Amino acid sequence: MTALNSKIIFALTILFIPFFTQAQITGNTSVCIESITSLADANTHGIWNSSDNGIATVDASGNVAGEAAGVATISYTYTNESFALQTDVLSITVNPKPGVSSISGNNTVSLAATTTLSNSLTGGAWSSNDNTIATVDAFGVVKGISAGNATIAYTVTNGCGSAYTTTEVYVTPLLTSGSVIASQSAQ
Repeated sequence: MTALNSKIIFALTILFIPFFTQAQITGNTSVCIESITSLADANTHGIWNSSDNGIATVDASGNVAGEAAGVATISYTYTNESFALQTDVLSITVNPKPGVSSISGNNTVSLAATTTLSNSLTGGAWSSNDNTIATVDAFGVVKGISAGNATIAYTVTNGCGSAYTTTEVYVTPLLTSGSVIASQSAQ
């Protein structure tokens, strides 16, 4: 009996299928009105788009401009490694700049007396331009220190900036009893 010398050859084909993970848009998720933030995506040759150009616009480079307060979805569409269209998305919040209303309250105060000013927006800070004439505390209580005029400001600040409003406060001198008598006798 003769032995057969035979070889069996196996062909093994290895198919490499890369593991795809969805790329993410990177960058800030918020922007102020009239400000710009830049977004990026690891994929190239894609197209940027905004779900609402009235809230946020995006240019071909991924620069997002805040237009009005609200939320818009920014998308980036590209062809992935499987030659299929893929879209990455990111929600962008557009924050308003701070606003401030007029100061209300009595703007005349006597020496050593107080008056309270207010603003319809909470969370602001009060200040006086001349603490030798009038001081103001964190609650808007103004105290007359010496006769004259002082400017009282109310400033509101958020992540998009500051806004302020002012009012003039008049500190009147105290009348002494002698001056009142003299006024009365002159009549």
